[in-house]
Amino acid sequence: MKERSLFSRTISRYLEAVYDDPGNDEARMRYAVWACGRGLAHGALVDLQMAATTRPLTPAERATESALLADHGRIWLGPLAPVVRSVRFQRGFPAHLTISASREADLRAIEGHPAYATVESIEFEHVQGGLCRRTGSVQIGLGHAAFRGLRSISGVYGATLLEASRVHRRLEALAWFVPPEATGSMPPAPPPVVVAQAIAEFSGLQHLRIGNDAVTTSDDVDDEIAATLLSGQRRPARVSIRSDHRRIRGWIRRMKKFPVGELELRSDGCGTMQHAGMALTLHIVDHNVQPRARAVFDTETLQPERYELRTFVAALPILAREGVEVVEVMLPDPTRDGALLLRAMSNARHTVPNVDIRQT
Repeated sequence: MKERSLFSRTISRYLEAVYDDPGNDEARMRYAVWACGRGLAHGALVDLQMAATTRPLTPAERATESALLADHGRIWLGPLAPVVRSVRFQRGFPAHLTISASREADLRAIEGHPAYATVESIEFEHVQGGLCRRTGSVQIGLGHAAFRGLRSISGVYGATLLEASRVHRRLEALAWFVPPEATGSMPPAPPPVVVAQAIAEFSGLQHLRIGNDAVTTSDDVDDEIAATLLSGQRRPARVSIRSDHRRIRGWIRRMKKFPVGELELRSDGCGTMQHAGMALTLHIVDHNVQPRARAVFDTETLQPERYELRTFVAALPILAREGVEVVEVMLPDPTRDGALLLRAMSNARHTVPNVDIRQT
């Protein structure tokens, strides 16, 4: 019993050192040496993934890493496991989480847990089977200081974003989401302009994704939101919005007024960084859209009725009027999908840019 108590206190001391300073690799390596010396599998994972920060792992090492995560990954999540849909470990600890919680109590039970310290990005799940769900995960506790290393949040509601903005001013990427249907588990949505004011306070924000109805179809309100987000010195370098034809012209105009390096038009309305369908990126320099743009389709197959294809073709005449001459198009199968894309473009009633089709 005494040995077990000593072991528990020792491992807690090593882990606390990691959680107190998640950017300190020395603390992780000290833990790895101690854990490996006692035959703990977690020590082997930390050792491997720390090695991967300085050199490529060998095939045998990658296989070992995969086996360790398959056998122990859920266990190493500890009390976070019940609400984590998927996880990616880096440097031996959970770094990227997708959270899916249907009950507020599940998140309350682990609010402020020290294990959150190593987490760099969180996505609240509302994508299932590749499609946006009409409701998302419960969101509670994101404003806690336990998230010492947090750099990216996505699928986040306005109220959650306001909570996070009070603590996490160093976010680098943010995806703001308003689901199409409110549920009892969701806090009341604050006015978009209020949320925009909070976003404007993030000093290091590089990528802002505005999903679904986080912005409106009212030009006056969207103008106010854009001015709030983009008129200061700390504006993001990249802004992503849904490529709704009603919004494209207005948001291109706004991006040119407050020059942002990249405007990304996406076919889906999800407030996530991963889910896209089709992403069309415009480059803006000195208040002008540059003549070359890039579109990436991440669907397995392209079909005539697919929304991604229809929104892309609808955007092309607008891009041509903005001076875009060529769109580099990345497709899963350039031969099959390229022929379909060209047929769809042949029906356009207005001048469209040329396309340079390549493989994703």
